[in-house]
Amino acid sequence: TLAAAAILQQTGHMRQALDLLMSTPMTPPTEQMTALVYPLAVANAEWDLADQWAQQAGELQARLKQALTMPPEAISVNQINGYFYNQCARIRISPSAVIAQLVIQSDLANSPDDFQSLPPGTTMELPARLARGVYTITMAARPQLRSSGQPDDAGNFSVYDHRGRAIEQGQWNKLPDGFATMEFTVPFGRESAAWLHFTSTKPAKLEYRDLEIRWNIHDQIRTLYNDLTAARAAHSLHKGLADQALAILTNAAPPCWNELELQRLEFAALQAVRTGPERVVQAARQLLQKSPDYFPALQVANPDTAQRLPANLANPIRFPPFLALVGMQASGPEAASTNQFALIFEALDDDTPPLAILIHRRHHRSWREGLRMPIGPADRRLQRGERVAVRFEPEASGDPQCELADIGIAVQANVQWSPGTLQPAGRHDAIISLLDIK
Repeated sequence: TLAAAAILQQTGHMRQALDLLMSTPMTPPTEQMTALVYPLAVANAEWDLADQWAQQAGELQARLKQALTMPPEAISVNQINGYFYNQCARIRISPSAVIAQLVIQSDLANSPDDFQSLPPGTTMELPARLARGVYTITMAARPQLRSSGQPDDAGNFSVYDHRGRAIEQGQWNKLPDGFATMEFTVPFGRESAAWLHFTSTKPAKLEYRDLEIRWNIHDQIRTLYNDLTAARAAHSLHKGLADQALAILTNAAPPCWNELELQRLEFAALQAVRTGPERVVQAARQLLQKSPDYFPALQVANPDTAQRLPANLANPIRFPPFLALVGMQASGPEAASTNQFALIFEALDDDTPPLAILIHRRHHRSWREGLRMPIGPADRRLQRGERVAVRFEPEASGDPQCELADIGIAVQANVQWSPGTLQPAGRHDAIISLLDIK
């Protein structure tokens, strides 16, 4: 049961994970139960349950903090000594005796579906799905460059992770001769496929060997520790103890796989303790560097932008588990025959997959498809609390004269590996008329 609940948690099914645990007798409580139940209770806003497990969670976090200072051989997890755990905590993908090649393309043919606006390059797909945590990807690499036709081109390269974030930048000619070690630290927020995306200003063929994904016992302890840090801080904020939340967040153990969530909690705590406005604005700006459309931070650091993203619907429309339509604006001479619409969406979860709206126009008793428009930026995934606008004109439906009642929208997955329409909660039809958005 604990293993099944952990898998549900890893894949983002928080409610189902907690329901499964609640159907199982949990006396006496163990460390494994505490590490699962308490964060799940907080994530599902089951505050009475969180109160019951709060003391055990604090005691477990104290033990984990102590374990982070201990050598691996002094730690035992599930009766496995930390020394032997570290020896096995790796995935060997390419052995030393085999030299593989990666040709860095100059087009987007091999870019992952999720990030079609990434710079031209080639994706190295790794045959592994990784649970949440922080991992190190290492390899010995030797680039072979061809001329780009520009004499001043030193051969710059960039490496992006599975979320579209640049994790390494440099020049090929600065690498040592022969096979040079390349090492990338990559945080995973939930179970995800692993890949690296390489770009180069010069055409390049990258030879590599000794490709590994590594972690260690302290990485896993740190992941659990930071899970509890976020949960205990959120619980303290719910109880109105913002100072306590800040104290808990101060003791986070970097590198944190959930750094963005910890920053959101710190920002909320700083607002709650009514600290100096300069510190709140600074926290908002730091948060926007990682989550550029996070609405609470926009309200503080960029109020003009925030005003253009109102949540003005009396009945927001949810597209679980990823998205909610929270606002709509129209501009034009008449509300029924407007020149432009703006639909305002808010992400409900982190790492929201690429989504799009498909504009429809009514034709007798059916709908005809019009333009497909992405929701949010194409080069990254939306994170929880981010709010974006999709603006379009009636022509997007295929008819410039189309009126409000005859324009509909549907939300679809914007990736080839998972196409399909998201069903709006509480509605029978996947296509919603703009006239019904209130």
